[in-house]
Amino acid sequence: MKKLLIAFFAMIALLPARLLAWGRTGHHLVAEIAFTYLDDATKQKVLHYLNGMTIEDASTWMDELRGNTQYPNMSTWHYINIEKGQSFDPASTGNVVTELARVVNEFKTAKGLTDEQMRLDLLIIFHLCGDMSQPLHDGYGEDKGGNTIKVNFLGNETNLHSVWDSRIIESRKITMEDCLNQKNNVDAPRKFDPRGWMEEGRSFLPVVYDIKDQQIGQEYMDRAQPVIERQLLLGGERLALVLKEVMAGKPDQAGAVK
Repeated sequence: MKKLLIAFFAMIALLPARLLAWGRTGHHLVAEIAFTYLDDATKQKVLHYLNGMTIEDASTWMDELRGNTQYPNMSTWHYINIEKGQSFDPASTGNVVTELARVVNEFKTAKGLTDEQMRLDLLIIFHLCGDMSQPLHDGYGEDKGGNTIKVNFLGNETNLHSVWDSRIIESRKITMEDCLNQKNNVDAPRKFDPRGWMEEGRSFLPVVYDIKDQQIGQEYMDRAQPVIERQLLLGGERLALVLKEVMAGKPDQAGAVK
């Protein structure tokens, strides 16, 4: 196991950056927002377990791994598919809801885990808290979360998933301050509730699919931008809540439990 994990982290360092799932900017915003909600002691514990990796790199490492055949079981963890008219199946596995719940529980108990394994769980937590807040990661399997829906974005051919992952964020130059300005429009999470978080993300799918003639223009972006800012803020707040929970009782760098 130790040799496998060492090879895993070495491989990540060599992979090129790619724009996937909220895009790098979106995932970075989620991580940075989360850190604004953490006390200094919790921040130091998180950085200790990341062992030299920045919170920004931690937030995107799972996307850098995509396409690597050594870890095929992780490919479905970024999302969940629930068709229209259907509901979440608690017995389902290998999706963003069940995997986030699993790794959070594993990290909190940490029974028999090495530091490398705990770091791996923490990286998964960073990424999946972000992925879950993107409505199309809680979408429909029939169109692969909007990936098969072709649209014209300001004169460029792309797909609906890409529009929500990165194109609106980049076009509108959404910042952390923009997201934090949505505080009054958001009920901060009070408990770890991955199923509830997923269902809240799905509630915005009518906005996502409200497209005329496959055209994504300024009017569509005017409607989508506050939803994106809201969901990025929620992703950060949820990540902060989870980090506080999993780090509670963990020793700091000096070995003291706080």
